[in-house]
Amino acid sequence: MNSLLNSALNGAEHEQVPVWFMRQAGRYMPSYRKMRKNFSMEEICHSPQMAAEITHDAAHYLGVDAAIIFSDIMIPLENLGYRIKYVENVGPIPERTGNIREMYKSEASSAIRYFRSRYQDLPVIGFIGGPLTIASYIIAGGPDRELRKTKELILTDEDNFRTLMNEVVKISLNEAREQILAGAAAIQIFDSWLGFLDPVISEYIILDFVKKIVDGIKKLRGKSIYFTTGTSGFVEALTLCGADVLSLDWRCSLGDVHSAYPNMGLQGNLDPVILAKSLSKSVERSVMIMKEMQDFNRYIFNLGHGILPETDPGNVRSLVKKLKEIKL
Repeated sequence: MNSLLNSALNGAEHEQVPVWFMRQAGRYMPSYRKMRKNFSMEEICHSPQMAAEITHDAAHYLGVDAAIIFSDIMIPLENLGYRIKYVENVGPIPERTGNIREMYKSEASSAIRYFRSRYQDLPVIGFIGGPLTIASYIIAGGPDRELRKTKELILTDEDNFRTLMNEVVKISLNEAREQILAGAAAIQIFDSWLGFLDPVISEYIILDFVKKIVDGIKKLRGKSIYFTTGTSGFVEALTLCGADVLSLDWRCSLGDVHSAYPNMGLQGNLDPVILAKSLSKSVERSVMIMKEMQDFNRYIFNLGHGILPETDPGNVRSLVKKLKEIKL
């Protein structure tokens, strides 16, 4: 499929910067809220049709250049014998059941396949959790704020930490493979909490674990986007993973990163709070970001993190429309 997203992923010439948003099919959308009145998060993630329709409704309404499949980074752990319980205002809680699957099953790939069979004009992005982020949930039995329990295991029992991480890498590679085979245009690796580690441990995580996933995606001829937050102090380490694109948050200047690493694909990086609170300032800041990057064929516009629940969908659509007026 020829698309702005694919052109940017491949560094090919194109006339507009591709635009999409993390969590663009999430809690701020009326269609999602309507569905959640009748179905739980677990039920939606396990229904290819519902997940695909939520994915499409958001992308179609906003007018973005790519959809990202609705799912959750924790769902693949069901293959390791976990049940994922979603607790309001807490997050996903992995509960060990011991029922390890003999045959790998990918809920997200089923949704991607359903989406591609109906909406072939729009590329769909798949995703997996970064190995550190996924492992941290297992270690802490839920969200590990500031990675306190995860750091403790790294520092006091590295052998068990490596065993767990290698297990997560294997599951992540299986999930990425299934999503690519289902038709995902790219796989975004969400490592939201990497920035809580110091640069030395972060580089260890990237080289020993993240790179294995990226290399596996390349062997499948897939494209990868590596997303982190709070990592602007060690961008050079991030480049070592070999991903096609780095997705960075608002704590850095993409123009400066591009100057330092001119061949590195980049994605980002508007602060989602600005988008939630002020359309005019969102447009102003986004135009500045776009103009910094508009001479670069490997740039994708996005937020520095996911859309916040209180964001007005109409403002997101208005921002997309404004950004579409900017030509390369």
